[in-house]
Amino acid sequence: MVNPSHQPLSLIEAFRRSGFLGKVAVLLAGWFFTGLFPIAPGTFATVCAIPLVMLTAIQPPPLKAISLLLLLAVAFWSAHEAQGIMGGEDPSQVVIDEVAGFTVTMLFLPLGWEGLLAGFLLFRAFDIFKPFPIRWIEKRVPGGAGIVVDDLAAGLCGGILGKILFLIIGSLGRRFG
Repeated sequence: MVNPSHQPLSLIEAFRRSGFLGKVAVLLAGWFFTGLFPIAPGTFATVCAIPLVMLTAIQPPPLKAISLLLLLAVAFWSAHEAQGIMGGEDPSQVVIDEVAGFTVTMLFLPLGWEGLLAGFLLFRAFDIFKPFPIRWIEKRVPGGAGIVVDDLAAGLCGGILGKILFLIIGSLGRRFG
């Protein structure tokens, strides 16, 4: 079902009005309704992605790659479907993009609390402030793909910067430790 009105639907209303596949898409796009969190739903969804990140991190490399590809496929599909159902350019209650972006960041960082904290802060900073090329990418990719792609770029930037910072800190620790 596509929202024919000009007013975007809430996640709950989109879920209620959808058929089975629409409900699945809305449920996933809203990351199991974490997108309903009243303040900073993207930040809350990022926190709620930590169990998935931890589960992905302990997998052997081939399964990690398959898990990431599956997550990306689900993110692109569900964001596209949910946007069509809900209406609007980038519904704030669609948060699977944050889950995918944070997962990409954490591919570069250690799984301990330091890595999770650094990854969380770096990913959210890149996602919120959208420095070049993230904002440039966001403005050029339409639809559900556009919802996800800028967060993947933020995740990649956060992961690379985090990796560099951990390498510098590790080097300084060995040098002065």
